[in-house]
Amino acid sequence: MKSLRNVTAAVAFASTLALAGLAGAAPAVKGAEVVVDNGDSSNRYDIVFVGDGYTAEEMGRYKQDVAAAVETLFSTSPYREYRSYVNIHRIDVVSAESGYSTLNEEQKDTAFGCTYGYSFRYLRGDKSLIERTAAVHARDVDVICCLVNTFQGGTSFGKVC
Repeated sequence: MKSLRNVTAAVAFASTLALAGLAGAAPAVKGAEVVVDNGDSSNRYDIVFVGDGYTAEEMGRYKQDVAAAVETLFSTSPYREYRSYVNIHRIDVVSAESGYSTLNEEQKDTAFGCTYGYSFRYLRGDKSLIERTAAVHARDVDVICCLVNTFQGGTSFGKVC
């Protein structure tokens, strides 16, 4: 399992983000589901998906985006080979507004305040709030992938991408 834990960069297939540690109110969570359950989290690699910029009306799209990300993940080494050691959780977080913000425009009202514009392909949001949300709705989180309602990608490092 240690070698699997060292390859979290492989989850960068999804829209990812580097996040600022800002404090925020609890987001509106519509539900949570274990999408892939391969056993006890104490002996598995648990990946949690949360979304930002998806409104209540866009939850169907969010679920499709997570399913596509999971399919991509499991078609990529080493996740393809270690699939039976990975659990996938999806937390359905509702934003008041659709999309994402940029530094030079009025900020959108999204659950985690994800904003582009700090540098090329760099996205920031409320890292602390994302981590707290994941911890409440998923057990033994190893990495959190925040999908942002956009086609533009980003990168980051650490537990939240």
